[in-house]
Amino acid sequence: MGDLRGKTIAITGATGFLGAHLALAGLACGATVRAVVRTPAKAAWLAELGVQIAKADLSDVPAMTEAFSGVDAVIANAARTVAKGGTFADSLRDNRDGADNQLVAASDAGVERVVYISTIAVYAMRMLRRATESQAIRNPDRRPTDLGAYTSSPQYARSKAAAELAVWERAGERGLAVTSLRPGPIYGPGWSRLNQRYRDWSNARVAVLPTFRFPHVHAADCAQAAMQAILDDSTVGEVFNLAGPLASPYGVVGALTQLRDTGPLRVPLVTPVWLGLDDSKVERLLGRPLRRIEDNVQDLLSDDLISDRVTELYSALQSPSGPE
Repeated sequence: MGDLRGKTIAITGATGFLGAHLALAGLACGATVRAVVRTPAKAAWLAELGVQIAKADLSDVPAMTEAFSGVDAVIANAARTVAKGGTFADSLRDNRDGADNQLVAASDAGVERVVYISTIAVYAMRMLRRATESQAIRNPDRRPTDLGAYTSSPQYARSKAAAELAVWERAGERGLAVTSLRPGPIYGPGWSRLNQRYRDWSNARVAVLPTFRFPHVHAADCAQAAMQAILDDSTVGEVFNLAGPLASPYGVVGALTQLRDTGPLRVPLVTPVWLGLDDSKVERLLGRPLRRIEDNVQDLLSDDLISDRVTELYSALQSPSGPE
């Protein structure tokens, strides 16, 4: 993997699930990592690992500008997720306006390089057809009725579509070098909504589980793709699907049952369809396939981000000589 020694990377939302993995990947690549967070107390464990901590809210452009001062790249990751709930106005404020504010702050701080964390929910997806990066972003002014929106939530899909459109508009206006990554549902060590759903199913006595297959992407794959995007100038102006291989809840809980030697009575809810995306572009960037969740179900069970397993996940990113 590439070497980011001598580079400083600012990561917004670094106390969240994916943000923490981004910070760990940055450290593994030898970068100086600056976590730009709303609540510094939540980042104490990152500070103990050597991460710089800066306080800034997405609505406070001057504070973010100060936090981005002197960095080589910004990973604009902070957003209102499905788990945070709220109204559509809240989602627009945090996702569209917040994304735009992050780009303005980066520009004001003299930072040109930005990796924006989007989502596959920006597509109006259809079953039995793999969406490519050439597919248009959904219209955020229309209420979505496609299945892709309902795998997250309609308001999240609309607000993130509006956010990415704003990002590209601001990038053109300010001359910023932006790469957009569009992850699917994310799992991995740490707490996530998807992890918890699988834990709840696997701890039940009886679980009625859909056979419907949809993408699952490992947080470590998302984090490595972000680092590789910073390293590779050919990714500027590009979009990358980061959806992950398809799997069904029925199959994943089956793999968990096999791993733990215990689990629920699984009742299949037969749904003979799938929802997928073309990940070939990001796999070329990484030089390998994305991880299959069935091979990594142990990562659904641990909240611990300081562990041998996490060290193993990120050791491949370390340069042979190690950080300076």
